[in-house]
Amino acid sequence: MKKIILSSVLISCFSVDAINFFERSLADINFRSHLQRLKKHEILVIPSISFAGQGRSCHGDKVNPLQYLATTQDALAMLKGFPVGSIESQIGQNINIDDDNGMRGHFVINGDLSFESSVFEYSYRFFSEWFLRFRMPVYIARINHTSWVDQTQNLTYDDMLTHQLLTDNFFNNVETFGGLRLTDWSAVGPGDLTTYLHWMRVFLQEKEWLKEVGINARLGVSFPTGKCKNEDQAFSYAFGNDGAFALPFGAGIDLKFKKFLRAGIDVGFEQIFSCTKHRRIMTDLLQTDFLFLQKADARKEYGITQRFNLYLEPQLTDTMVVRIAYQHTKHGHDKLCILNNDFSSITASKAMGLKEWTTHDIFMQFRYDNLGTRGVVSPIFSVFAQIPFNGKRSLDAPTIGFDIAMHF
Repeated sequence: MKKIILSSVLISCFSVDAINFFERSLADINFRSHLQRLKKHEILVIPSISFAGQGRSCHGDKVNPLQYLATTQDALAMLKGFPVGSIESQIGQNINIDDDNGMRGHFVINGDLSFESSVFEYSYRFFSEWFLRFRMPVYIARINHTSWVDQTQNLTYDDMLTHQLLTDNFFNNVETFGGLRLTDWSAVGPGDLTTYLHWMRVFLQEKEWLKEVGINARLGVSFPTGKCKNEDQAFSYAFGNDGAFALPFGAGIDLKFKKFLRAGIDVGFEQIFSCTKHRRIMTDLLQTDFLFLQKADARKEYGITQRFNLYLEPQLTDTMVVRIAYQHTKHGHDKLCILNNDFSSITASKAMGLKEWTTHDIFMQFRYDNLGTRGVVSPIFSVFAQIPFNGKRSLDAPTIGFDIAMHF
């Protein structure tokens, strides 16, 4: 019986607030389904776990997950941008805030990032070439064992005054000045619900090697059902687009060579619509992202996300398949528009966490595919690993997991 290849690029629900780790999680073209013509339904579950999380700096170097936006966090700069006469402004002047030597008031922060997810999907074929798919992820994420190492020396009067007025009681001062907590973070919750409409058609070929050419196109909508970022927790991230709707779309081509090899390329995009909320913002160009003390209503305008996937899939036996894929993701520069006259939108949009970021991954999968059976239910089972190897301004981690799909 002929098979229809349902190719889905599910650009994952995540926070583009620079935690692109959620963006590059696991729901994309590499979780491919092969639906028989007489089977209309698919239920897919993808549990996974990520470990040894790391960051990539703006130069692509490996760094601690809490240093991917800046090598140090600047406690002196965080006091800038407050009204003249405020306690924050007075402390800044007392410790000679304009004379930053690169050590005084700076903190090196470290921490461990771990991440688990379970993705639940349901697909329905309502015409021979049309499919409707619903997807809901659930995440468990934590940043723990965090440490803030004060780089302030004890050589000058300004050093000692900085210790006394600011850094020796740093956590309490930050919470007093800005209501911001610098402790470990963990959260459990849903991501954004996404629904996709797919069109797929297979063209049979009578060539010696090339036997099938499959073309697919898709358009989806992502709904903001995910857990949002806690603006009062420095290391908190959203489990979705942080309250914004999104429009994912893309297309791809798949080739089948005789009975032993498939290959393909796929391009996917996601446009996130602007969203207004009360956000922490940069008020001075020297400030670092984990120490924004001031908040304002701001509309966030997102850059577009692009994802490119290239794969090879040798067929080992009638039911055993191996897949090797390369995946590249790029997200454009985001911008903030402050909805009052107290702060500058231009300054706020200079935050490092809003700048363009990229990731590069190798994906490997070993799959048992029993779609050739004529039973009521056809199972698919696979184990996989996703290995990051490059990127800029991004978070990544090796990921392992498995997926189970039932077709009926």
